Amino acid sequence: MNERSIKAQMLVYEAIVCAVLLAVAVFFVYQMQPPTIQSTTYSNRLKILGDDALRSLDSYPSDRYNGYSLLEEYIIDNNTANFTEFLNLTLPQIVAQMGSYNIYISNGTLSVLWIGSNSEKFGLITRSHRLVAISSDELQQNPYLYQHFQGYNGCVYDVILEMWQI
Repeated sequence: MNERSIKAQMLVYEAIVCAVLLAVAVFFVYQMQPPTIQSTTYSNRLKILGDDALRSLDSYPSDRYNGYSLLEEYIIDNNTANFTEFLNLTLPQIVAQMGSYNIYISNGTLSVLWIGSNSEKFGLITRSHRLVAISSDELQQNPYLYQHFQGYNGCVYDVILEMWQI
């Protein structure tokens, strides 16, 4: 065998090895489908349900405060029991039973944890938002939130419902 035929054989072997490596790489990439596709779909559904829960609670008028919604009434009265009861009835059972949600109240610069969960955050975290307008005079009735937002002259707050799957 001459030197040219040896070089030609080596080029053929290199091409075969390269083709096999490329086929193996394509096979592994094909097999590695991210498991977050279903989680993302679930997370999107959970966000929609959270948005709907906050929206529906904000659509009921308050019996106690003229011009306010039930959502705003719960915040003013610091009525976490009725708020969580409503969420437990409207959110998916797995989220409600495990208590895998937090409620924050934010004025745009400061977010305060209003209702905290006992469970660890796990998986994808979804946040639903609802803007409410509560005067500072009314917010004084909730000493917990009022102490955090003292000095804030505005009346617009963001209610943030943070949820995750267990």
